Amino acid sequence: MKLPDKYPSGCDNKKIEEMIKELEAELKRDASLDNPVAFSSVVRYSSLIQLGQTTLTGRFTKRYSLLALFVSIIALLVAWFK
Repeated sequence: MKLPDKYPSGCDNKKIEEMIKELEAELKRDASLDNPVAFSSVVRYSSLIQLGQTTLTGRFTKRYSLLALFVSIIALLVAWFK
């Protein structure tokens, strides 16, 4: 499997979700094998999955924090001019 360039920061949310699903499938396949090489790939895939999920969570948090700020400003303006 080949990761896209600048994974995950250079990918959009949909591409990150697709890569997480592919990495999870590879992880399940390699986890069933019982050898040191399979174990190292499990660790590598787990880290990449976690990195992708963290990036998605950060983007979600940033987006909704800005939305909450916008709503707060609107509420203050409404209260000010009431």
